[in-house]
Amino acid sequence: MNDTINMMSNPSDTPLPTGLMMALAQNMRAMEDYAKLSDAGRRRLIEQAAATHSREEMNDLVRNIAQFL
Repeated sequence: MNDTINMMSNPSDTPLPTGLMMALAQNMRAMEDYAKLSDAGRRRLIEQAAATHSREEMNDLVRNIAQFL
């Protein structure tokens, strides 16, 4: 469990958006890619996640997480 918490940390030490956490939890590959992101990549992902308007947009963002690597 601590590994998951560590993987879900972000550069500003603020909680991840709930929708992003849920989408990552449902996609292990995306969660692994999230752990590889730089601080800048995580910031960009979090900004885009905050701008999504639907579950499908969030799922698309998470499916394409490699664009932030």
